This record gives sequence, C-alpha cells and structure tokens, in this order.
Amino acid sequence: MQHEIFHHRLQGIFTIINTNKIKYLSLVCTLALLPACDETIKVADVCSKNINICSDFQEDNWCRRERREALVTYHSQQVSKQESLKYNLLLNYEKYEACMKKASLIEHKKFKEKKHLRITNYMNAKKRIKALSDETINSEDPLLLYYHWSRNNNKVALEKLLALEGSKAIENTESQFNLATYYVKRDIKKAFNFLFHALELYKQGEEINSEIFKSLTTLFLDKKKYNQAYIWLKVLNLHSLEDDENTEKTLDNYAEAFNLDRDLLDKVAKTTLKNIEAGTFVKPKN
Repeated sequence: MQHEIFHHRLQGIFTIINTNKIKYLSLVCTLALLPACDETIKVADVCSKNINICSDFQEDNWCRRERREALVTYHSQQVSKQESLKYNLLLNYEKYEACMKKASLIEHKKFKEKKHLRITNYMNAKKRIKALSDETINSEDPLLLYYHWSRNNNKVALEKLLALEGSKAIENTESQFNLATYYVKRDIKKAFNFLFHALELYKQGEEINSEIFKSLTTLFLDKKKYNQAYIWLKVLNLHSLEDDENTEKTLDNYAEAFNLDRDLLDKVAKTTLKNIEAGTFVKPKN
C-alpha cells in the first residue's frame, strides 16, 4: 500500500517538475545537451543569414523561446556541419511544432490573422521535421539512430545503435541516456549501468539532464529500494526544485512512511549531486 502511495506522490512531484521545467529549460536551451544553443547569438543576426527558416517560423508572441532555440540550432548546424547537431535540431523543431500546435488552437476574434500565422508556422515545422528526418534516415550517428528508432520504430536504426554498445561512439551522456530508455523495460541492470555511466561522463560546468534523476528514482522505487529512491529524488529536488515546499513536504512524508534516516540520506544526496556537478561522480558498486 505504501509502495502505491509512493508511486502516486512521485507522479505528483514529476508533474510539478514538468510545470516548472519551462523556466529551467530556458537556461539550458535543450535537454539534448549538445553545444547548439548559444545565448550570445541574436535572432536578428540568425535571420539575416538564414532568411528561409525565419520566413517559415514567423515571429509571434507565443513560442518565442522554442522559436529561438530552433533558429539558433539551425544556424549552428549550418556553420559547423556537425551531423549530431541535426539530432538537436530535430528535437527543437519538435518542441516548436508542439508549442505552435497549441497556440494555433487559440481563437482571436479581433486578430484572425494571428491564427493563420500560427497554423502556417505549425505546418512549416512539420514539413521541416519530415524533410530533416528523411535527410538523416541513413545516418550512422548514434543520436540520429536513436531518433529514427524512437520516432519511427526503425528496426535497422535500432540494430545499428545496439551494435555500438561499448564503443567510443556512444561515450557521451546523451547516448547513454538514450540506451537506458531502451533497456528500462528489457534489462534493468543495463538500464542502471547506462544511467550511472551517463552521470560519470558529465564534466564540470555542463548542464545535467534531470530526466536521469527521475529515471533512477523510479527504477529504485520499482525495486522497493526506498533509501536509494529517496536519495535520487532528493538529488532531483536539489538540482531542479530546490525551494519547492511541496516537494520538501513529500520527501518528509516518504522518510516517515518508510522509516528512513532523512538527515543521513540528505547528506548523501548533496554529496552525490556535488560530485556529479564537479565531474567526479563514480557509479555505486552495488
């Protein structure tokens, strides 16, 4: 019974996190964690050099952050020609498309042209996703292989991705997390290993994908290892929602429900996050 309550409250916490993530993600640009979003690049400069995409994604009061990320990522990929940035670009196209789809549903009695503009932006985003997806269908980049499997159930792409296990090609946090999401329902031990190794690969100063903390919390909860589940939930709390009173109260309830030593576990969580942020994290032996 307590286990079910824990799961229910955990979902509540993750809802809070997702609500607040809009503010958080505006700082990190994208969960893909690739060097594509440069806060120093101005949209006006991007549009002066990339007229077509700015014409496709016309400026609007809605989805400004998503539009900026898509435009800057497009510009970065055009300049660097880096294949892996196309993965980042696809993700940012998707975020812009989802935002514009929502915005296009808003009815304007006085400004009907706004609805037309948003529908146009939404459709153009869909077209760009399709075009870039088609363009990268035969890519050997592990991030794009994951994209084509996760979005299109491309079995060939999945086979190629899995064949890269243990190679230098996937020695990056993004690929480690992607493989963890594949194994989470197939091989829990592998899922844990990939998640922990993703944390080991972070270097000091890099933005951290908080989805890793969520995944570890959930996996440990499923295994009924409540001490570990608490630690990673606390790490998530410290990393993303440090001042959220609701989450702190929920953590109190968990500690009490499972008779946990919260003071000790809080210290472990703080040390763990400190090591991850410093680039010195080493996965647990057990």
